[in-house]
Amino acid sequence: MKVFAEGVPRNEQGWLLFPQHDRAWRKRLFSPEVFKHIAKANLHMLQALIEYLTEPGDTILDPFAGTGSILIASTMGRNVVMVELEEHFVDLISKAMSSGWEGGNSVVLHNDCRLVLPFPCDAVITSPPYASTLHDPGKGQKTQQRIASYSQSYTNMGKLNPFLFVQAMRTVFNKLALSVKPGGPVAIITKDLGKGRRVFLSERIVRYATEAGLVLSEWHKWLPPGNTFPRQEGECNILDEDLIIFRRPQ
Repeated sequence: MKVFAEGVPRNEQGWLLFPQHDRAWRKRLFSPEVFKHIAKANLHMLQALIEYLTEPGDTILDPFAGTGSILIASTMGRNVVMVELEEHFVDLISKAMSSGWEGGNSVVLHNDCRLVLPFPCDAVITSPPYASTLHDPGKGQKTQQRIASYSQSYTNMGKLNPFLFVQAMRTVFNKLALSVKPGGPVAIITKDLGKGRRVFLSERIVRYATEAGLVLSEWHKWLPPGNTFPRQEGECNILDEDLIIFRRPQ
């Protein structure tokens, strides 16, 4: 029986301690432009999820592909389907795919995942966006400039206000529940936010998923190397990141 991240050490709080730096590994596989992306998934953590949740020959879906970190699954004999809205990230993914990685097949779809899903797959591994993350007048000018390059599309979910974002997320999870095979996993990489107090975004993810008919299977925490977005004055420090695994009922 598989054990998630077997052999990976944990701290006194039980959080997984994956190697925090994957720069050398990423540099071998991707072009230098990917390092400008401000929310890349840790490759060591992704590798553990891929090994735990899938088998060689399986098809993994990532509906929010970013710069294509999930492509490492193709080097592990898995097939990869990526959906990405932002054209400049699709170009980076295409450049990586053209380098001739050995292993499984991979494809990237340049589209809004809400229009592409459902898409049949054996497993979903993804990190969804956060409401208003890409359009927050309260953030400083330097931060605004940094995240401006993150999104060029006006339909990016990170630009939606909280109400519209909730509706969009419910749509995504309803379609993910129809995409994954019966019994298949949907792994969500997410993190709470700190705006004066802790905003429990992971609990909202659980609500969206269970409303869609997915069943919470496992909930792990790990200690990532710093915050996804720069902290502003008045924000509390959220150290842990959540790895939440759901299953589609048989």
